[in-house]
Amino acid sequence: MKRIMIALILALLILTACKRDAEEWTSLAELRNITLSSQTNGNLTDLFFQEGDNVQRGDIIAIIDTMAFHLQKKEIKASMHELSIKKQSNTLQLQQAEKEIAYLDNKAQRIASLVEAESSPEQNLDDIKNTLHQAESQKKIIEKQNEAIVANREQLNARLMLIDKSIKDCILKAPVDAFINQIYYELSETVTMHRPVVELIDMVETTVMIYVSQTQLASMNIGDKMLVKVDGSNKEFPATVIKINNKSEFTPKQILTPDNRTSLVYGVKIKLDEANTEIKDGMPVIVKRG
Repeated sequence: MKRIMIALILALLILTACKRDAEEWTSLAELRNITLSSQTNGNLTDLFFQEGDNVQRGDIIAIIDTMAFHLQKKEIKASMHELSIKKQSNTLQLQQAEKEIAYLDNKAQRIASLVEAESSPEQNLDDIKNTLHQAESQKKIIEKQNEAIVANREQLNARLMLIDKSIKDCILKAPVDAFINQIYYELSETVTMHRPVVELIDMVETTVMIYVSQTQLASMNIGDKMLVKVDGSNKEFPATVIKINNKSEFTPKQILTPDNRTSLVYGVKIKLDEANTEIKDGMPVIVKRG
């Protein structure tokens, strides 16, 4: 309904503008709306601003409950500590296995010499080789366990990163200098994932869409300087043409009379050069060349 009303007002303003000078247009100011949505479910635990407040980029506006994520993070850190202890134990076992292998290998060489000299039965050599093989197998098992520990640690690190991201998502910050237009939840209310929590209006970027005829379009270029004036005020705000539509359209769209069905115009988007708080969203403005 709001869009329809704005469109009707715009149509009436455009019709009125036809009576003005050919180089003067009437339109509506548009401010960029920014919606901060929740990326998780939880209670709204903190709200630092109210509707109507101005915020700066980086300001924390609201916080959604992070307790569950902090508990998950604590659990993961405990698991990582357990892996560290297991890795230390395996390192000691691996060192012991390497010493055992070196001892058994040296002993096997001595027994082999005795067997060759027929001073020891061959069974002794077979026994020591079997013991050496078992020690080498035990070493490989410990090495595989260490590889599994490394893989588990990588998985836990990935989960930790996801939880840190979830905690970060619970903190709603202003992405730009803005005006808080609406807050959709009260403190302690349950916030639903992907639902809007705060609506901001970007006070830095103010644009105006005007519609020019084919004749006027010929002398209109991106980068041209314009002036924007609010009805009832003599103050003029410098602006710049930032976009010119390549495709023509009928205007006004909502009022199709025999006179304007054949009236083709081109949309031209104008951006104010400096941020200001005087021009509000949907406010009627007059645009002329600078």
